[in-house]
Amino acid sequence: MLSLCAIWDAHTGKVSDKWSTYLQVYEAALAPFREDQIRLLEIGVQNGGSLEIWSKYFPRKRHIIGCDINPTCRALEFEAPEIQVVVGDAGAETTFTEIDGICPEFDIVIDDGSHQSADIIRAFPHLFTRLCDGGVYICEDLMCGFQTPWNGGLERPDSAAAFFRRLSDYVNLEHWTVPEMSETPMTFFEERFGLPPMGQMLSHVHEIRFRNSMCLIEKRRPVENTLGLRKIAGNVAQVEETVQAFEGMTAEASLGPTAGKVELDPKSLERRAYEALRQRVVEADSTD
Repeated sequence: MLSLCAIWDAHTGKVSDKWSTYLQVYEAALAPFREDQIRLLEIGVQNGGSLEIWSKYFPRKRHIIGCDINPTCRALEFEAPEIQVVVGDAGAETTFTEIDGICPEFDIVIDDGSHQSADIIRAFPHLFTRLCDGGVYICEDLMCGFQTPWNGGLERPDSAAAFFRRLSDYVNLEHWTVPEMSETPMTFFEERFGLPPMGQMLSHVHEIRFRNSMCLIEKRRPVENTLGLRKIAGNVAQVEETVQAFEGMTAEASLGPTAGKVELDPKSLERRAYEALRQRVVEADSTD
């Protein structure tokens, strides 16, 4: 079969716009799904070209759904019956009521929408909830979160990049979560953007990868996201004999209960940084 880059270069239908590096990342991340009856949701339709290209790349696709807030997208027509477009805000539950009516669960979710950090973060719970275990979430164009025209900045604690960096802590959830935590790594973002509590959902975060302006998140069952059991090989322990006793141990059995080793801060780094940012804005306004 043709590679994604080859399909892209040969495409003559509706226009699509992506950076060359993205195509390489997509090829590596999506190749394992190539022969599956995939269900794909892409936020951001524009001219509809990427939906056509995904349709060509996945010959056995079941659903390819594009979602865009621009009502003009409603007029787009496609030859492949598996392609459908939903017009609505990806951060609104009402939009997903319509999407759920077509397909309630997806193998691949792509956010190529407004590139505004607030929109990316508000859409994330809707998207990740509907991603099946074993699926992959991909967010594009994170470079916008560093730039002021998109309300971004390198040190902004509420940017999409900051959100995904913090989300990477959930890959290691097993080693820091304790029941009495009043402020989790996500509490600031939940309050800042009006998100529902995401604790249980984020226990499904298996792997997070970053590339230039992209974030990829693999979702799996929580039981697959632990260290598993300690495995010892060999029978000669000349320097440290006690290591042989660790065979079959869990992380908690090896390292001790998490609760005794986690220092809880009443305010997250992001919350403190955001409060300092707001204070600087107030002080600047008072001097005008």
